Amino acid sequence: MWSFGQDQTIESTPETVADELTDAPSDTTRPQPAQSPEAAVVKVPRPTGEKKSKFQQLRDLGDYYMLDEQDLAGATRCYQMALRYATAEELNQSTSDGTWLYRALALDHDRENEHADNQG
Repeated sequence: MWSFGQDQTIESTPETVADELTDAPSDTTRPQPAQSPEAAVVKVPRPTGEKKSKFQQLRDLGDYYMLDEQDLAGATRCYQMALRYATAEELNQSTSDGTWLYRALALDHDRENEHADNQG
């Protein structure tokens, strides 16, 4: 029982609440799920038969997050990990192509490496 002031008392039991819910009109304005839970799972690209380096796999995954999922945070994490695993040859090949986010992170990575080399 709930009391709201002196004149208002509402009695509520689990049975009355259940009855009220079942008596609700069928055209309620509650949002319905647009898709099944299985369809809401993010589909990450699976590796193909060719052997790719960790750098290329992470870079491809970053491209997927940025271009397909519009997830800049996820793309940034993948690109940063890719740059950590990259060989010097891979870094030299990849600085001029890729998404704007990847190029910006690659440029920053190059500057950090140059700064570290000059300080040591």
